[in-house]
Amino acid sequence: LGGIYSGWFTPIEAGAIGELWSFQATWITSTAAARGTGNWFFDAEIAGGGMLYWLGCHWLDQLKFVTGRRVEAVSAMVRSCDPDITVEDLACLNLRVEGGAIGSLRVGYLRALYEGGYSESDLMTAYEGSRGAITQLAGKTSRVRLQTRAEGFWYHGEKREMEFEITHAGYATALLTDFLHAARDRRVPLLTADDALYVLRVAE
Repeated sequence: LGGIYSGWFTPIEAGAIGELWSFQATWITSTAAARGTGNWFFDAEIAGGGMLYWLGCHWLDQLKFVTGRRVEAVSAMVRSCDPDITVEDLACLNLRVEGGAIGSLRVGYLRALYEGGYSESDLMTAYEGSRGAITQLAGKTSRVRLQTRAEGFWYHGEKREMEFEITHAGYATALLTDFLHAARDRRVPLLTADDALYVLRVAE
């Protein structure tokens, strides 16, 4: 997959944070008014849902991809802050994944003073475990911070902290290319309709 997922997958898979305990994700961006409330994706009859479908879906997808675990329980509240739309522009979810880890997702069109860029608190994901934590502060270029005491990652018993950057350019094209190659080679693509249906079920 490269891009947005590659910075997470290897450290978590390798056990850098130990047993997964908790996670959090946030995606806050400009308001519905700034994007144009007449747009079809703010109409419940056409779009079916709002912020969760449009942007929150990516964090639900990432949660399954980087942990290898599906959501098994959800409690949530949603709200339409803008009176001119009929879908949610704010959603707050509590989630439990297979294995018992619990966490939260908060997404919303809430930045009235948004000027085309994200602050660190606007677009981030984090995972905490028994041996460490990994945090991604996202944007066009993401900073990933790993703190760990896991064997193979630490030195003389001291916790190790690493920070590196990921550039996301090209991953959408790479996924489309993989789909075309999968059709040609008669194999299963990296992403399937089942992946999309899973995210939709969690959102619903």
